[in-house]
Amino acid sequence: MQINKQNTILQPFIFWLQIVHDVDRQKVAVRFAITNAGLAGAEGPVCSGPFDITFMSCLPNMIVMAPSDEFELARMVVTAAQIDDRPVCFRYPSGSIVPLNNSMDCTMPIEVRHSSKMPSPI
Repeated sequence: MQINKQNTILQPFIFWLQIVHDVDRQKVAVRFAITNAGLAGAEGPVCSGPFDITFMSCLPNMIVMAPSDEFELARMVVTAAQIDDRPVCFRYPSGSIVPLNNSMDCTMPIEVRHSSKMPSPI
């Protein structure tokens, strides 16, 4: 079996171009739920994705969310389901999540602020 090294190397770039041109520039309401949050998950550093959020943050129409706990994760899922005018991405950890405290209201979406211009460089 012959392996085309050029195709293997270009696959991440082609995937990135599809997100830029087919999703972000057209403001398509796509939800990217990205697993294996953190620098090294159970599968090791090769399968983690520390740069996914960085890459997605560069896109002008993408809403990027990163929860700090299971309560925020639940609220981010609710928020992502309600956004219908642009793409959204958020990361979640692999493995099990500790059950939520039932007294917390996870049905309230998070306030999303849209920025019309990029912040000025320091």
